[in-house]
Amino acid sequence: EESKLIGQAYGTWLQEKGKDSIALGMDNRLTSSKIHGLALEGLVSTGLKVFDLGSVTSPMSYAAPVLMGAGGAMMITASHLPSEWNGFKFSFEDRTIFGDEIQEVRKLTERRKFREGKGSVEKFEFAEMYQTALQKSIGELEQVSKTPKKRDLKIVVDSGNGMAGLYAPKFLRELGCEVIEMHSDLDGTFRNRGPDPTHGPNMLQAVDRVKKEGADFGLVFDPDADRVNVCDEKGFVLWGDGILLLFARDILSR
Repeated sequence: EESKLIGQAYGTWLQEKGKDSIALGMDNRLTSSKIHGLALEGLVSTGLKVFDLGSVTSPMSYAAPVLMGAGGAMMITASHLPSEWNGFKFSFEDRTIFGDEIQEVRKLTERRKFREGKGSVEKFEFAEMYQTALQKSIGELEQVSKTPKKRDLKIVVDSGNGMAGLYAPKFLRELGCEVIEMHSDLDGTFRNRGPDPTHGPNMLQAVDRVKKEGADFGLVFDPDADRVNVCDEKGFVLWGDGILLLFARDILSR
């Protein structure tokens, strides 16, 4: 019931902001499909047009309103938290909502005074649109970056049995990279390692594989693929501040 109420509340909130459509996605946790169905029912009951993205990453859900012109997005996921958890991420236009705005949604849920209308559902295959946008962005970055272009990289990709397994290896191969996959099959229990790649022990399998395969680096994703950690060719783990330093060096060199 709570999932339907949250759908009704966010649908109401979006319409109060003048929006008439939303993109809805989910990760592959064991409870995500059921929550998705209930949230969809709630959104449609408010009169919104719902673009059902199916199983996607959180970054894909964030991009959907921008690329599709939807008013916002709702993503069913618990991100990097344990498999038995689940929840919602919300976005509005080109940004996520939090703080006071998410408290407005909570209050609407509690008051149970929702918009009513006859909405609709459209199944939407978003992957190709998203991949095209990523390729365009990468091309633009390469034009302004002073870093030599190298696409024939050998990369270990540990998807942790989460959503990255559907998209990251394919995308990297289409860029010209050699990809060594780990845990790409979807399993909502995340049986092969813990879901949070910023927890040191969850990096160990990828570190070992990078060294064994002589890869250039490794990528380790969380279940909804909005969190990634990196190790270099020697197995040295680059935590968030190290990754930020690499980005900063590139930006400052321009």
